[in-house]
Amino acid sequence: AGNIYVEFQNAGGYPISSAGIIKYNSAGSPQWEHGVVGNGNPSIAADNNGGVYIAYDYSSGFFPGNAKIYHFSQSDSSFFGEFSYPGNTYSTINRMNVDPAGFLAVSGRSSATYSSSGTEGMYLFSEFSPTSELTGTATYSSPGESYEIAEYLFEGNGTYIGVGYSGKANYKRISWISKINVVPNPPPPPNPEPAVGWVTQTSGTNVNLKSVWFKRGTEGWVVGDGGTILRTTDAGQIWTSFSSPVSDDFKEIKFFSDTLGFIVGAGSILRTSDKGATWTQVSQTGNLTLYAITSSPNADTLVAVGSEGLGKFSTDSGLNWSNIPSATSGTLRDVDYFQNAFFAVGDLGSIYATQLLNGWYQRSGSLLGQDSRSSNVVDGKMYLY
Repeated sequence: AGNIYVEFQNAGGYPISSAGIIKYNSAGSPQWEHGVVGNGNPSIAADNNGGVYIAYDYSSGFFPGNAKIYHFSQSDSSFFGEFSYPGNTYSTINRMNVDPAGFLAVSGRSSATYSSSGTEGMYLFSEFSPTSELTGTATYSSPGESYEIAEYLFEGNGTYIGVGYSGKANYKRISWISKINVVPNPPPPPNPEPAVGWVTQTSGTNVNLKSVWFKRGTEGWVVGDGGTILRTTDAGQIWTSFSSPVSDDFKEIKFFSDTLGFIVGAGSILRTSDKGATWTQVSQTGNLTLYAITSSPNADTLVAVGSEGLGKFSTDSGLNWSNIPSATSGTLRDVDYFQNAFFAVGDLGSIYATQLLNGWYQRSGSLLGQDSRSSNVVDGKMYLY
């Protein structure tokens, strides 16, 4: 509405306790003024009803105590709440925000005493309802001798982002960022993981299952014989069957983004672009079987490998596929993208690479005649199993 709120405090003498707030309209004319006893580090936040919150480090003498929050409007001048942590006697507010529902978020520092510079100095966050009830709180203290300084609190609506730094005794700083969620949530489900070891989960099928892939968090996929596709959204407690356009024996499933995924197996390649809701056959391999699939970093180029040295590639995110001339009659069991090329491994321990997708070249001979069943790239190194 163009209104401007200005906070002020007394500029000289002790105690420095005279402070307040003035409201101006968009033309610069004063509308109202209220005073308060406070001192130092003021923060301010306007609400949606023509009022404003203001906070000061409270002073009952030379050294301040816990910060006090006041609410002001045309007809209201009242104490709203205290920004404090149990057991601490000093706090200072760095920033306040009011969300559309009228909830006030407050960010700052709390410590045992005014002069604390050790581990007592913690980051403190509090959220208050429009009627001053404390609806959420969070604290942070970094390891070691340090004190926390809040720099900024981004506006939120139940979920907030705070940033700041930990001041160290050796004058070094450790910056931090914190996501704070005070939205009421239902109780978390029981932890499906055992303390030690493995537990059996019910899949709902008796077919052989060959590959598992977790996209993110608790959402996972499994494929197996006879065109079996299963999905879980609760870390494996419940598995739901998805329809397949073919009844092939599947060997591997992988997602290369939240929406784009592939299944390879005996006779075909399936593709989804809608997070797995529907699967479409995009390539056929006849009597040959594909065992593995991978992609370049941006997922626009994909390579799949399989029996009798079969290699297939796509340069349009898996819509169309072509063959890579075979370099072996053995089965290729896995493929990875490594050092700007695609590497395939398989029977008899040979390693093959392709960069231009127009053929394979052998990178090493037989590793003692052992078959390689799987490969993995971690921290710039390629591992064979």
